[in-house]
Amino acid sequence: MLACVSDPDLIQNKSINADARKRAKKMIDEIISIGSYTHSLGIPSVRKSVARFISTHDSVEEPSIDDIFLTEGASQGVHLLFKALIMDSNDSVMIPIPQYPLYSAALALYGGSVAPYYLD
Repeated sequence: MLACVSDPDLIQNKSINADARKRAKKMIDEIISIGSYTHSLGIPSVRKSVARFISTHDSVEEPSIDDIFLTEGASQGVHLLFKALIMDSNDSVMIPIPQYPLYSAALALYGGSVAPYYLD
């Protein structure tokens, strides 16, 4: 699909799977052009897909796409979250032990403290 997005003429190529071409067309329509900025929270159709997945997987009402914030990966998401939550060393985040080292490293970076809890 990436080739279709970076070369829109490929959307007409019948040798490419019809579903892939349809998704590429939808993506091009949403992101306007390659290299342009997308919505700050992420591409709306991708956020809608995530909302549907959450609803189906967790058997809950489908969340609004305005409640879905996509990041470039887990590390960026953790950093953004801790940066927003941590004001000083009085702010602690509960972290399971054993832990993923990113959590304590990000907390140290933003001046917070770890409140460990142990997994059985």
